[in-house]
Amino acid sequence: MKKRVINICLFIFIVIELIFAAKFKIVIGSGMSMSPTIDEHQVLLCQYDNNYSVNDVVLYEVDGLSIVHRITHVTEYRLENGVIIKTYRTKGDNNDSNDIFELYEENIICKVVGI
Repeated sequence: MKKRVINICLFIFIVIELIFAAKFKIVIGSGMSMSPTIDEHQVLLCQYDNNYSVNDVVLYEVDGLSIVHRITHVTEYRLENGVIIKTYRTKGDNNDSNDIFELYEENIICKVVGI
């Protein structure tokens, strides 16, 4: 019975994901790095975006791992040809320090807009 309920829930999530696929992504939180803001197994609604700023909670990917953390710092670099590149520092709300790496926009998948 429990397996059937889990399968029904997964089916519902997949249907919702397909409906919102163009603008939104649904993710299930794992781990405690964002506690108490986001608890393990909470459903997160993420919006595809390309405008990220300090305090945004984002889903990003590094080395094949998907992580949800808060942006703590944004740095802009202006190249000689005038192109601006942004890097992002992130941190889990429950962590003592920032993540050891900087992100680029291509690492960020979406912004968490609902919990």
